[in-house]
Amino acid sequence: MIRSTLLLISVLFLYQTVLSGDKWWVFFRDKPASDNQATFVTKRALDRRVKVLSGQPLTDLLDVPVDPTYIRRVSASGARVHVASRWLNAVSVEADGPTLEAIRQLPFVRSVRRVGVARRAPEPLVPETGQKLRKDGMSADLTYGSSLMQNTTLNAVPLHALGVIGHGVLVGMIDDGFNSYRTHASLRSIPVVAAYDFIQRDTSVSVDPGEYPSQGFHGAATLSVLAGHDQGNLIGPAYGATFALAKTEVDSTEIVAEEDYYVEGIEWLDSLGVDIISSSLGYIDWYSYSQLDGQTAITTTIARLLAARGILLVTAMGNEGNYQTDGTTTGTLIAPADADSILAVGAIRPAKDVETSLGGELSSFSSTGPTADGRIKPDVVAQGSSVIVANWTITNGYFFSQGTSFSTPLTAAAAALVLSAHPEATPMQIRAALKNTALRFNDGTSRTSFFPNNFYGWGQVDAYAAALSMGPVVSNYPLVRFAVVGTEPSLIVSVRAVSNSIIDSSRFAMYARRIGDTSFVRYEMSAGPESGLYTARIPVSGPADTLYVGYLTIADQTGPELRRPAGTSLFDLAPTPDSVAGLFPPVGETIVPDDYVLEQNYPNPFNAGTSIVFYAPRQEPVELSVYNLLGEKVHTLFRGVAQPGQNSFFWPEARDERGNALATGTYVLRLSTPRSRHALKLVLLK
Repeated sequence: MIRSTLLLISVLFLYQTVLSGDKWWVFFRDKPASDNQATFVTKRALDRRVKVLSGQPLTDLLDVPVDPTYIRRVSASGARVHVASRWLNAVSVEADGPTLEAIRQLPFVRSVRRVGVARRAPEPLVPETGQKLRKDGMSADLTYGSSLMQNTTLNAVPLHALGVIGHGVLVGMIDDGFNSYRTHASLRSIPVVAAYDFIQRDTSVSVDPGEYPSQGFHGAATLSVLAGHDQGNLIGPAYGATFALAKTEVDSTEIVAEEDYYVEGIEWLDSLGVDIISSSLGYIDWYSYSQLDGQTAITTTIARLLAARGILLVTAMGNEGNYQTDGTTTGTLIAPADADSILAVGAIRPAKDVETSLGGELSSFSSTGPTADGRIKPDVVAQGSSVIVANWTITNGYFFSQGTSFSTPLTAAAAALVLSAHPEATPMQIRAALKNTALRFNDGTSRTSFFPNNFYGWGQVDAYAAALSMGPVVSNYPLVRFAVVGTEPSLIVSVRAVSNSIIDSSRFAMYARRIGDTSFVRYEMSAGPESGLYTARIPVSGPADTLYVGYLTIADQTGPELRRPAGTSLFDLAPTPDSVAGLFPPVGETIVPDDYVLEQNYPNPFNAGTSIVFYAPRQEPVELSVYNLLGEKVHTLFRGVAQPGQNSFFWPEARDERGNALATGTYVLRLSTPRSRHALKLVLLK
């Protein structure tokens, strides 16, 4: 969480509040109309607005730039124009007293208001003490390492297992920069479509020569928490999303942090068409509690406009500490967390172990509500203590840290996963889903005697439950491969799908066509041997005849038919070299490999039962057993003769040979054959 610039990360810092004296917002009375409002935003932004403005104009005067004549007149008065805000119809200027008075007298000037600033001592991002890096988490083809806990507490792991990773979502981030986002092991694979430094006015969002050494450190950390991808070290929950990065905050002992950079960054992200904005920034030093009413702060005013334009803002509550009582009860939140129609996020401690997604009690630093006008804040909470983050100074460096700075990008990642699963959803629908499915628990105090409350809001974010609450969820990508079924060459297209209700098989189908054709052919999606896996077979003439595109329809017995991908987009149904992993052949097809193949169990981690499959090249005796990390055999799943092709097993309960329940932990699955041994890790979570 950043307070003005960067807030407390592992300790609280003392700020000295100052007033600029020569930095002002100048608000104008009117704005010239334009017949070309759509030219000021991208097509993607217009497409996003359709969801919330269906049947209404997609642009308005807020999209039109400030009248350049007004800007020239203000500049001619002797003021230095700093930032122009379309949404506020204002400019921020540097001006002395006489110049400011001359500006006030201009007939088109409505009002003048000081730009809030704060100066602070330097605050290095330092590791949380007493925490050791763990490498103990795996699921499907992901190795979470030390980030398993934060993914588990968010309940993102089941969505990853389904193949929901944030694909198709454009996330905007506002921070102090994003050092090493092209080179750090966890950041370099993140697709970034736009980046801009609003301080230096260039496209480099890393630390620049002459800037304070910590510049860009905090942003790199928040970006890694949301979308990093480094197997065995850090997996950000929405690692499949795309990003636009805005550098708006200054790290320095001398330079002030100002809210006008924030405003400019928000408007830029809107024009690009972002779906979600994650902001671990906040402002409080120049606002009194009475002004945190959802109406007054400049950043709050901007935040309130986002949902109506199709954007969900996820912002930090602040690190000002829990509930304060000084005769009357007041909140400790910061702007713009007081805005409505956003998600203001508090921080909780991680679960006591990785057996459950239910986290711990409220972190001692996490700000609380209510707002000055009595509304409940935070909206939700997520893990904000003991969060593994990237250390940009080392290519593959990491450490644990804390702050609502990190519960915020985790919640933004959950929102991205929900939107990825339901691309037709509006910001308010996603916000409602995350609040209504939040986990409620008893922390042993009166604070949790009822929900929602001003400590935990509606509760702890549960990404999986939120996605399922909005209807059936299917993989972001289908897995496609070529195979000969009997004597017929075919494309085998598979997806994973789940629903809170029974899936309606009559409305679950793949529609495919050869590239160049005009009509689609319907192919039924059939349930495979593994629960949750569905497959369609598309007959083709041979391996060269595999350039197909298509889309899915799916519905459960309680809701409407959904199209995936949404709109008019299509899946590429050409087989890929890496698409075999995790797939199961349709009934009637036998695949005989040249050597043994042991597939990763599914689900993994698991807490009830898990499915295991291996492929054998011939008929011969094998043994499939589970070992603990000491090398001791705890259970024999199969000892006998393997059949050529697929051999499937289901382990219904994690028990040893004597029937005793196994403890939570990592185990080794070993397939022993006459000529080889194959092994992989299983993670048992109770």
